[in-house]
Amino acid sequence: MTTFRNHTYLSIATIIALVMGVVIVIAFIIAPGTSTVEVASCLTTGVDGQACIRFPSVRGANLNTETRNLPDDFSGAFNLVVVSFEEEQTERAVDWLPTAEALQTQYENFAFYNVPVLPASIPAPIRLVINAGLIAAIPDEMLREISVVLFLEDVDEFTAALDITSRDELAVLLLNDVGEVVWRESGDFTAAKGAALGDEMRQRTG
Repeated sequence: MTTFRNHTYLSIATIIALVMGVVIVIAFIIAPGTSTVEVASCLTTGVDGQACIRFPSVRGANLNTETRNLPDDFSGAFNLVVVSFEEEQTERAVDWLPTAEALQTQYENFAFYNVPVLPASIPAPIRLVINAGLIAAIPDEMLREISVVLFLEDVDEFTAALDITSRDELAVLLLNDVGEVVWRESGDFTAAKGAALGDEMRQRTG
């Protein structure tokens, strides 16, 4: 009887191990992919006499699980990109949305993107959980479309390329149609920052 029980326990343990192995393999297959960071050269000499900064070439996926290659897949002639590095920042990034929507009604060539940035060192199963959590937290189809999650192999290289000196707050970037930074802010949305963005768009569109 003892031998039978031992064989039974061993069989159960083997089945559990196999199931867990299959789950882990599936998680690696369907988890969001990671991306290298390729620093992109500017196509202009800079804006207002300042050195040009261009959004680096990276790959991610929006919350509809569609692959996006940035900055090429930014759709506007002007793209407001709100970059977050922590969950709390990602939640506050949507506070920029009402102003972005108002600007979209004024300027057909204006687009808005929410871009959470996370390290690729996060294990694939955890990346899957993070993505699922973001999808659950953002039921709106349009917001899922414009939320592009990046799991980067070198976050430091990404922040250096964009001259982002702190990950403790949002980085808010207005890009032109080739991904060059033409205006920037940092931190949570305020009415003053929204007004400054509106002024910038008026100046650039005449």
